[in-house]
Amino acid sequence: MIWIVMVLGISVDQITKALAATYLPYQASVPIIGDFFSLRYIHNEGAAWSLLSGKVGLLLVVTIVVTLVVAYLLYKTPRDQTLLRFSFALLIAGAVGNIIDRIRLGYVIDFFSFPNFPVFNVADCCVTVAIVLIIIATLLDVKKEKRTEAEK
Repeated sequence: MIWIVMVLGISVDQITKALAATYLPYQASVPIIGDFFSLRYIHNEGAAWSLLSGKVGLLLVVTIVVTLVVAYLLYKTPRDQTLLRFSFALLIAGAVGNIIDRIRLGYVIDFFSFPNFPVFNVADCCVTVAIVLIIIATLLDVKKEKRTEAEK
């Protein structure tokens, strides 16, 4: 299951980026839902909100180190903690999707666009959802521990 999540996440990310680069005009906005949502193909040489723009090497090293740490956490997480393991796999998929772009292109392809928000991609969605799920899994675990302590 974990490998399927990672392979599927990376594959969907890379396929959608290839489609964006092939079919969307560079930097032009293609409205999908009026002014609310559009597709806008851009090259992001930084991280979120173009932070550290132009620091591709630094971003690559940091992302690889974080990915290796998360892979280690995934390896150490007991199999019965399904939500946490799923979250780690999703986080790895998102990180690897953007690592592939940085190595191959020197930038990350972004194309989902909402007003007053940075343009992003499927890998970014994987990372964001993974972080939310990690928070939820942690809160559920804390709640479970408190319940167990109260029963003692």
